[in-house]
Amino acid sequence: MAVLDLDGESGSNIEKTIGTHKKKFINDGDIKTSTIFNKDTRIEDIARYIGGYNWEVDYFIQIRKENDLYSKPDIEKSVSILKYNRINNLIIHLLEPLSTTVPEELTGSGIIDAGFIPNYGDVILVTLTNGRDAFLTIEKVEKKSYSNRDVYQVEFKLFTFIDSEPEIYNDVLYKTIKEFVYDRDNLIDYSTPIIISKDYKKKINLKTSYNQIITYYFERFFKDDINLIILPTNRGVYFDPNVTVFLFKILSINEHLVLNKLNRIEKNDGRSIYDILDTKDITAIHTIKSDIGYIPTKFETIIGDINARYLGVTHMVSNVEESVIKVEDVFIGNDVSLPNDYVYPIGRTNLKYVFTEAFYNLNYEKMGSFERVVYKYLNNETINYEDIKLFIEQYKYWETDEQYYLIPILLLMIKDSRNFMYLGL
Repeated sequence: MAVLDLDGESGSNIEKTIGTHKKKFINDGDIKTSTIFNKDTRIEDIARYIGGYNWEVDYFIQIRKENDLYSKPDIEKSVSILKYNRINNLIIHLLEPLSTTVPEELTGSGIIDAGFIPNYGDVILVTLTNGRDAFLTIEKVEKKSYSNRDVYQVEFKLFTFIDSEPEIYNDVLYKTIKEFVYDRDNLIDYSTPIIISKDYKKKINLKTSYNQIITYYFERFFKDDINLIILPTNRGVYFDPNVTVFLFKILSINEHLVLNKLNRIEKNDGRSIYDILDTKDITAIHTIKSDIGYIPTKFETIIGDINARYLGVTHMVSNVEESVIKVEDVFIGNDVSLPNDYVYPIGRTNLKYVFTEAFYNLNYEKMGSFERVVYKYLNNETINYEDIKLFIEQYKYWETDEQYYLIPILLLMIKDSRNFMYLGL
């Protein structure tokens, strides 16, 4: 299911994406201002809401127990009897033009495809094209079938204009228990597109960070004269084909222009830890070598259709031969000051290829913090936003070799975490 929670996070760009209407209680001053700006706008203008139009609204669904009665807004009922969950940005697919002959008798019908069952009496908060906010209420619900999933055809009508009865608006707001966001992206995998608000912010943060990290990685490691991802060193050109192969597996070609330029690599010299991450087969970790690393490039080595030596590659990683070069002796360090809360992503001793000996031995207690997250991933455990938040904040402080090898894995952890961030409504 797809559900995300807006409380407790901030950010101006994110706030603009959440909620179609104001969420504060209104007073007489608000009403007078609204009347001044709206009095000359014709109510007939809402005729633009014709059949087939996707109408973005805020929806208040009643929270009820099995035997509770359905109810329209009623300020006389206590919050223990009548309460709501609010769904911001819900899409209603209108079936016909709204009936606007008499504004006070505004009616309409539409389809709700959002993974929940609408109820008689649920409230829809809308802004009509004359600028007036209004409450509509659900009058009838009928289940339909569309593409092997249940959708709901609803009929609704005007309940009240907010500026006419602000006490009703304030009462519904007071009785709102939790806030959600409709995220239509989640309809792609047929999960419920209703997301707890604070988790929606996390999702937006993850998407933004994901794209920023991809850009940072290619700016740091892409060598455009030979179209390779290389490890910056103080001598020679050090290239690891495992990294490039892995990038092509976890990224789609349209996620960055560099992916269209990269020389493709076909490895045939055994498997590495990246293959374990790709297949998610942790039981095979004992079948791969952990002491592999850089060796001088052999003259017969081909990258794409080009001899590696011709490209200037002096050292490459072999998956079947032990390293003869210590990476820490050649890479150009990341000259930055570490923050006070910095956490090393992997252990500082017994380093092997990409990870430490503890990781290859599946010794969770001795793993570094990032290694533990990867271990959870390989064991099909949920990767929470909190598991990777610190690494998203601190990857730019990682040492150069850690960035080169771990950032592609961090991107995989981010992509995986999105699938487990949703909580049902």
